Amino acid sequence: MKLNDGIVSEISNGNYLAFKSLFDNFFTSLCLFSSQIVKSNVAAQDIAQEALIAYWKRKSDFEELIKVKAFLYITTKNLSLNYLKKNQKVAPVEVYTLANDKTIQELIIKEEVYASLREEIDRLPPRTRKVLQLALQGMKNPEIALQLNVSVNTVKTLKKNAYAEIRKALGGDSFVFLLLFSE
Repeated sequence: MKLNDGIVSEISNGNYLAFKSLFDNFFTSLCLFSSQIVKSNVAAQDIAQEALIAYWKRKSDFEELIKVKAFLYITTKNLSLNYLKKNQKVAPVEVYTLANDKTIQELIIKEEVYASLREEIDRLPPRTRKVLQLALQGMKNPEIALQLNVSVNTVKTLKKNAYAEIRKALGGDSFVFLLLFSE
């Protein structure tokens, strides 16, 4: 199901399948966002799930996807900060700084961009997708070639094709493309 204001209306009417679609779409991004704050993947998954459940409980309060998105990220941020306070992993001053830091907004934007990137990677042909995923995990071309039992030139060609497809899908915005692959 495509995410738009219509899905929010469906969820508001209690459509669980629409909620599952939204859940599946946001869960990974919310986990990544939370893990940047709490530094724990397990805790981040729990927090992301809590944020999505909080939305489900208040589903009738929302009419627009953008407001749902804002609610999910703000709730995830607050739950993450509460987790830090509860577990005393950082000093109170650091929690205050995290809560008011513009880097939180930057993380949200970054996760949105990464979500778009993951979506485009998922649309690639299977072999091309696998090569790109291995490259993004830090593997070198010869390592990828060895693992997939193909030539290094095949790996280079598949990576080139993957980058071209993603660049095209992201509207040719080379700045965004460079930003995504610079880390």
